[in-house]
Amino acid sequence: MATSADATISVRIMVDEQKNRVICAEAGNDFVDALFSFLTLPMGTIIRLLRDLRQQSTLPAADLGCLSNLYRSVETLGSDHLWTDGCKVMLLRPRNPCENYCSLLKVNVDDTKPKYFICPEEYCLGKLSYYANGRCSCGKTTNRELSIDCGSSAGSRDGVFLWGPTAYIVHDDLKVTTRTPAAMLKLLSDLGITNINCIRERVLNVGLKKILILLERSLLSKTPLTDVFLTNERKLRVPPEDYQFVPCNILEVELLVWEILYLFILDISY
Repeated sequence: MATSADATISVRIMVDEQKNRVICAEAGNDFVDALFSFLTLPMGTIIRLLRDLRQQSTLPAADLGCLSNLYRSVETLGSDHLWTDGCKVMLLRPRNPCENYCSLLKVNVDDTKPKYFICPEEYCLGKLSYYANGRCSCGKTTNRELSIDCGSSAGSRDGVFLWGPTAYIVHDDLKVTTRTPAAMLKLLSDLGITNINCIRERVLNVGLKKILILLERSLLSKTPLTDVFLTNERKLRVPPEDYQFVPCNILEVELLVWEILYLFILDISY
């Protein structure tokens, strides 16, 4: 599973055009794995990634509350107030404990390059460090980079955190469930959708920028899918180059709903 800034993931969304909202997204392991990887990211990495995203595009600035102030405070703090220069790197670019697995994601938002450092003394038994210029137990600086091959068995599975070729439903609030007739019916019922003529289906190619903006909206909004994917209906400015909309014929939606009802009745009968 190659990681590339140009990689995209195909996602199918159902849109309630009457209320301008995303009902849900139907996706496989690649997309849901990318969403689940948000839980592995250190807070310092999240702040850095979202700030870099805003600086490299025309997107409006969005601070993560007072945490952004903490990040800027560490940036401007002089080295004479820290134990080592490595302490600043540790706070501003913290390492992901699951970085070995996240490197196998089709779209990996964390751009941190895994590096390892040890004491320059050949016979020193000090511990391995994730950061350069740390303090070894012998008192010297850990500035010798060590080459380590951290392979993972995750690449042999059909997914990274997930296993097996399963279809998932991602709700507008990022709740994730397996795609079953009962789950689809409950979702439509919970949203109060009774008129299927207002439902449209769209296929999107989601890239790195969209995943990063989803990360941001997941921290700031209760409707991140709607905020990110319905760019024309909402005023959030999102670059359109990562996706394309493919409207679905209403007959296909009707057939889908009837298929769900039929399968649901079969489940009850058995």
